[in-house]
Amino acid sequence: MSYGPPVALYAFQVYLRNIARKHVQGEVNATDIEKAVKRELGIDLTGKLAELQEPMDKSKAIYDRVREQLRTTDGFQELLEVPEERNADLTQASDEFDTVYKQAPKAQQRLTSLIASEWQANPNMENLRHPVPSKQQPWVDSADDPGVKGELRSREKMQNDYDNHANKLKDLARSTLRYKGCRRMHDGLTTGLPGAGIKVLTLKNKYAFPTPMGYSDFNLCVGIELDDQVEYVAEMQLNLDEMIEAKNEAHIHYEVVRKRLPELCTGTKVDPGELEAFIVGRLNSSALDAAVAALSAKADGLFLYAHLLAQHLDTEAEAGRAIDFAGLDALPTGLDEVYAVNFHRAFPTGADDAAWKDARPLIELIAAAMEPITQVMAAALLGWDAAQQERVLEATALLFPVRDGKFHVFHKTAVDWLTGEITADSSLKSRSDVFRVERRNGHATLATGFVAWRGGPRSGEDASYWLQHGIAHLCRAEGRAVEAATVYATDLAFLRERLSAGYLSVLGKDFVELREAAQRGEAVDLSDAAQTKAFVGKHRGVLQHQKGAAVSQLASQEPDDSVVFRAWKAEGLGEARMLAWRNKPQARDPCLASLVHSSAVSSAAVSRTRIVGGAGKVVAVYNRETEELLEEFAGSSDVKGVAIWENESGQGLIVAGFEDGTIKAWDAGTLAHHIPHPAQS
Repeated sequence: MSYGPPVALYAFQVYLRNIARKHVQGEVNATDIEKAVKRELGIDLTGKLAELQEPMDKSKAIYDRVREQLRTTDGFQELLEVPEERNADLTQASDEFDTVYKQAPKAQQRLTSLIASEWQANPNMENLRHPVPSKQQPWVDSADDPGVKGELRSREKMQNDYDNHANKLKDLARSTLRYKGCRRMHDGLTTGLPGAGIKVLTLKNKYAFPTPMGYSDFNLCVGIELDDQVEYVAEMQLNLDEMIEAKNEAHIHYEVVRKRLPELCTGTKVDPGELEAFIVGRLNSSALDAAVAALSAKADGLFLYAHLLAQHLDTEAEAGRAIDFAGLDALPTGLDEVYAVNFHRAFPTGADDAAWKDARPLIELIAAAMEPITQVMAAALLGWDAAQQERVLEATALLFPVRDGKFHVFHKTAVDWLTGEITADSSLKSRSDVFRVERRNGHATLATGFVAWRGGPRSGEDASYWLQHGIAHLCRAEGRAVEAATVYATDLAFLRERLSAGYLSVLGKDFVELREAAQRGEAVDLSDAAQTKAFVGKHRGVLQHQKGAAVSQLASQEPDDSVVFRAWKAEGLGEARMLAWRNKPQARDPCLASLVHSSAVSSAAVSRTRIVGGAGKVVAVYNRETEELLEEFAGSSDVKGVAIWENESGQGLIVAGFEDGTIKAWDAGTLAHHIPHPAQS
């Protein structure tokens, strides 16, 4: 399960951020940045960035001193608790550089007017302005207006950082707000900005998560409405005077790092400028961002992995094993490893673990089951005592939880990992090398359970499961069990019971199971089963309404040499209750299925896997092999004609024409409404 659309990507990043915020402790050092380079760029810089650690430590010591002074001041704790807002998809309205850059001065003027009514130049810095004293808003202590970013630098950033996408330039219009105390900055951020009509679109809280060099601020993207009602994205920074002064003091150490980086970034397969930009980005990002990047690489876009990882980290935390940055690379990578970690935790000695020997038959049952089976049913099939049951349930609770008294699978990939049934498009890369299960063992156990249930005392709680799936398990259990399946498939008493319970649709599916067993080389005679299937299909409409009560009457009308009539005679039920049919047809009816609609059928079409019928305002779609009704689509007027096209891979369209002049199309595989591409319409 990987992310796809932008919204899903954003939600995924938010989820990882919450995991990192909760579990990852410590600070980012030069070694952690080396690991990030190797993880994301494939470049081994092991030991090469070690010389940067000293200036990083000196810089951090300066900022730490300031943070320690601020720690006891009013509002500092509240600053740490300000929630972050992220939006990876935030862009300008236009992707044309000339447009975005032309709008920037308007946005800059609008932004500064919301901060102060009058501005004056800084006498020491030509391109910097500050509010005239007492002319700033009440929620502002002071501010910096550096003006719009230069065009040349903006174009370079667009090209180097954003792949020539101008809409990603969000710092052309910018400003910095300065505060004399934590409470003042907190109030300016939480009430002042929104009160002035400045919409906060994203927020990075580096007070809660400083950079590797110790720097803290609040970095915001804000929405500024221009005269043409376009929302322009600008950048704002909020900071304390003490932290800004510390930045000036620490700048010398930052420069040491920047001067050494060009040389350290040469001689690799990656462009030196790209590598340097990556490292600088990590130095200027928060520790939280670094943790999220590491977790994201581990997760490979899989929500499922992230969820399992969160549970893993919860378990580690409960055991007193906190995760720091040094331990991030040791976390399991991908679903394969996270499943292995969970199974080795539950069964420490591997395949020889006593708990695994008890759990394996259960997992094979769960893997083979057609729907969640009850805890009671599993215990009976496996012959568990209370102690075994408790031990197995505890060991398997994470991946095979019990809900409403039934076993569920956390995700199908867990079973795929255990069985080795991994498809090309799976998020799994390999099967378990220790813990292995076989579905056929589960099918065999379930098949034995079905035969015992059918021939002995019956549990009403499990009747629904056996009536629907018993024959399918016999077919998949292989060997003699498949021969038994043909007997049950032609058993009129069993047919009545299944029809009375409302399971008409599964009868066709059972024949498919029998046919697939025959194709595998099992000793299956399909002739009798095919006759029974044709009997059900021909009388489908009657059986839908009358259910099992109609079976005897309809069976008595079948030709004398048919398997259905012979079964009816053998039961000995009809002699006393029904008149013998003297002149009934002795030739078998070639009709295979009778699909009943609520009104006159105007059209029909058939493909490799589907039967489609149009009746009244309804288009009905059936499974061709089982005659099961899959979907009904309603039109705004009567159906005049239907058509279906389907290729060998199951891709295709169902098309219907209606009396009101409309044509509607549906995906033949998913049965979803198909909307043509604009170029096709």
